[in-house]
Amino acid sequence: MRITIFIIISFISGLCSFLMDTALGAEKSSWHGFDRYDYVINEKTLKLTPITATPQEGTGVATPEPGTRRCIVVVPKQALAGNPWTWRGCYWDHEPQTEIALLNKGYHVAFITTDPDKTWDAWYNYLIKEYRLSPKPAFIGMSRGGSNAYTWGTANPDKVTAIYADNPGVSQASLTNLYLLAQYDVPLLNVCGSVDPIINNTRAIENIYHAFGGRISVLVKDGPAHHPHSLKDPEIIVNFIEQSYAAKKDAKPSYLPLRYTRTSFYNTQAQYVYSPADKVWTTRWGPQFTGSYNKYTFSIPEGVRVTVIAPEKATNDTPWVYRCDQPSPDSEVDFALLARGFHIVVGPVPTSADGPNLEDWNKVYAYLTEKGFSKKPVVAGRGAATGEVYQWAIENPEKVSAIYGENPILRSSLAKVQPIDNLGPLAKARIPIIHVCGGSDPNLDSQTHEVEKIYKQLGGQMTVIVDKDRGHYPLSPDNTQLVADFIALCFSSQPTYGTFREDSKFYFDGSISREVLENYLDRSVTAGYFLVAGTPENYLFPFKEDDIRMIENIGAKFIGRAIYRWSEESKLGEPAFLDYAKRLIDRMHEYDPEMIFQGCLFEHVSGDVNNLKIPAWVFEAFGLPVEDRNFRVADMIKRANAGSETLMRSANGGTPMIHNIESQFWFYYLAKSYIDIGCEAFHLGQVELIGRDDPDKTHYAAFLQKVRAYAKAHARRHYVLLDGHTPKGGFVKDGVSLLDFNSFPLRVKEVIDKPMEGILEVGNSDGIFQKSQAAISPSGWKAEHMPYLVEFDNFGISRNPGVANQDPFCWGYDDITWFAMQDEDYRNKWLWYAFDWLRKTDPNGHLQMCVIRMISGPLGEKSYRSYFANTKSVACPVGYSQEETIKELWNIRLK
Repeated sequence: MRITIFIIISFISGLCSFLMDTALGAEKSSWHGFDRYDYVINEKTLKLTPITATPQEGTGVATPEPGTRRCIVVVPKQALAGNPWTWRGCYWDHEPQTEIALLNKGYHVAFITTDPDKTWDAWYNYLIKEYRLSPKPAFIGMSRGGSNAYTWGTANPDKVTAIYADNPGVSQASLTNLYLLAQYDVPLLNVCGSVDPIINNTRAIENIYHAFGGRISVLVKDGPAHHPHSLKDPEIIVNFIEQSYAAKKDAKPSYLPLRYTRTSFYNTQAQYVYSPADKVWTTRWGPQFTGSYNKYTFSIPEGVRVTVIAPEKATNDTPWVYRCDQPSPDSEVDFALLARGFHIVVGPVPTSADGPNLEDWNKVYAYLTEKGFSKKPVVAGRGAATGEVYQWAIENPEKVSAIYGENPILRSSLAKVQPIDNLGPLAKARIPIIHVCGGSDPNLDSQTHEVEKIYKQLGGQMTVIVDKDRGHYPLSPDNTQLVADFIALCFSSQPTYGTFREDSKFYFDGSISREVLENYLDRSVTAGYFLVAGTPENYLFPFKEDDIRMIENIGAKFIGRAIYRWSEESKLGEPAFLDYAKRLIDRMHEYDPEMIFQGCLFEHVSGDVNNLKIPAWVFEAFGLPVEDRNFRVADMIKRANAGSETLMRSANGGTPMIHNIESQFWFYYLAKSYIDIGCEAFHLGQVELIGRDDPDKTHYAAFLQKVRAYAKAHARRHYVLLDGHTPKGGFVKDGVSLLDFNSFPLRVKEVIDKPMEGILEVGNSDGIFQKSQAAISPSGWKAEHMPYLVEFDNFGISRNPGVANQDPFCWGYDDITWFAMQDEDYRNKWLWYAFDWLRKTDPNGHLQMCVIRMISGPLGEKSYRSYFANTKSVACPVGYSQEETIKELWNIRLK
């Protein structure tokens, strides 16, 4: 059967080759291993005459005879459906690497000598009618060839898929007619040398094309001049042409009327990337590198003009931002919100008035909400445009979820009373306000700080983020992701707090029973940085809404490692850091008021803590005179014995030692800050390490008592749960555990004869199984063995990944990286195994399920360097899909 199929395929291939030769009417020659067909076209009669390239021409082409043009078509070994092709109009065979790569992918390649005239039209018509190539070629033009591409393209905008122009020339007529290419949404890619004398041609093309909403991407090689053209590794160019051909027409959104205009909105922020093949640095920007969004302009039935920028994938609740000013290519927050599924709506501003009209804005709001947009958008503005959206919010406080302003000035043409003097309606509606300002913006004090003072006096919630090294410009914040996270969170409904039921198996107040504690431990998860916005340690957590959904779906009760600092301690001084965490905790408690969130008081502190001011209340808590100073890392990490080595030493930090009062300042600062936002648990990290110079635990006991005293007065349920890593099985002083429960890594053991498989075993490494000590708990109950958690720890990879017997690594990897490297089926089965093994082996132990945690090794970059237990979906495309297993396991095993 296979032989028969092979014979049929061979016959068809041979027949296609015969028909190709017949259709082209020429004897083929070879061009870089592909079949080449040559023609001469008469400039007057437009007659095409097939010829054969001479051996002297090699892969090049000779100068045509006067009154004629040379034409070439090269065919792939197996053409793609639709016969896509590229067209070059000058300098045949110069830097042909892009065309060769495309031929290998199934593209045809065509050429005609300069310059565009009726001969080009005749050649085009022949190729699409006789040989049936695609009616819309992609152009490849270098120097004069780039000018030719723009000349023919602007004259025939409906017949072009894309234009790649390399250090191109350009005519005045082409510049004038670029808008035609934009109307047909033809993507452009210009590649230039930074010292090319005609680089201004590209700048002119870019400025005009961008103004008309066209998509243009630019790559500038840092150093080269006009030559060399192209890129040694043409992948970027090839991808551009492939993606241009593959692009599908977007479905018309349901909110659009019959008549509308579509253009593109995209980021022009430059990326500086090294090109190893060309051995140069490149600066690149535009939609080819950042993507683009559809921008729709239309009139609603009432005749009011509106602009909507649509996200690539809208969410079910259709969040949107209502703004007065047109977003610009540097509107970083708008781009971050678009990526999260927000629409950006620009309200109408008539040219016949000084500003927007309230009635028109209300009409747009009514139209969009009737079409399914959220009833409560975020309103946003930059500079003086912020005052207009403030005023609309004051007139419609029940229709606003949050206000966001960048270096705002609160002046409004809509208002009879200016917004800064009329904030009461916003505070009454509990609308959160976020301002991001440059530290040297001239309006910071008179506008933002004045609004902050008034709004907080009125009982409103306002977060001000000040970028100290920025003035009025640039308007975008330094930490875009943090701001976008904050806005997205504010979009959610205002929290309504539930009450605690005394008959619940999760009820506690002032102390906690062993039964309730273990109920929490049975439904505990590790969710690293869940409460942290932005990019902690340069990690990205872009699926926060799906993370929230997952945690709620599985029924988690104890959310471990949800907020902490491992370096970047000074971020705690930014109001948005803790404000965001509190708002997210409030949102989660709206769903489940019994949920516990855990902060961390870790065993490492970096030199960045020196940039964080110590609040007066820290000194007051220790009964010491208030000092006007920052934390001092050197005073935290110093040893009791000056000759002792600093523990966990890093470039500018190390382990804070508990006997140092500065370390107690630091830990108390963290504990109080986290309790105040709603945390009810703290992981103390490697307590033996932190207490190395406190052998009888005197300092540790006194400090933890201070934390518990603050919790008794201020925590949600007047108690805080403490744990730490206890390799000796406990952290006990005078028979009383300083911790409510112990914790330790899983310490998975390799199955030597089954590569990458792992098991749990008592006595492996320094594991805690069957080692938890007897003690009296901080709540007063006695335990022969204190309860404990085992977690999927992350601590890196060994020097020999994939090799066994490298304690404490499993096959050379930490727990969570090893787990993430398994296939989905193995991961899910292993969770069942581990849960049942632990219950059978040591009922004092509880398996903490990992739902979000950093990973190391080869999977890191593919999944944002983190493991997500989320079910893999559009909402979380890098999910590892353990979510439903965790839910099922808990529902079955914990009944």
